Amino acid sequence: MKIGEVSKLFNIPRETIRFYEKEGLIIPPNRNDNNYRSYSEKHIQRLRFIKNCRSLNMSHREIKTLLDLVDNNSDDCQLVEAVINTHLLNVRKNIEKLTHLERELVILQDHSDEIDSRHKCGIIKNLLSNKR
Repeated sequence: MKIGEVSKLFNIPRETIRFYEKEGLIIPPNRNDNNYRSYSEKHIQRLRFIKNCRSLNMSHREIKTLLDLVDNNSDDCQLVEAVINTHLLNVRKNIEKLTHLERELVILQDHSDEIDSRHKCGIIKNLLSNKR
């Protein structure tokens, strides 16, 4: 398959596929006589793996770690579970941060109807204050 076909298959930009190649997440494809990249079924499987990992918001480093295990035919589920557990902890920390951010924004929004002579918008007044 050509890069355009792969791009359409996975609904990802060509630049992303090239980036994955540059970062070592996929091996460079063969080149045809016309110098076009030619992607094999192995590339397709690997891109599917990467896309599934990215849909879980995994970092490229995490994906690379998992791919290294795949490449080395490692059947060590403990290593895989360690990557997933660490990722899950990070997701939970991000949820906590986002929950805090949500509370802050709700408080800020609650000030939207506070109007004084210098500020037309309570949110702007609140953002300009020393309270933050």
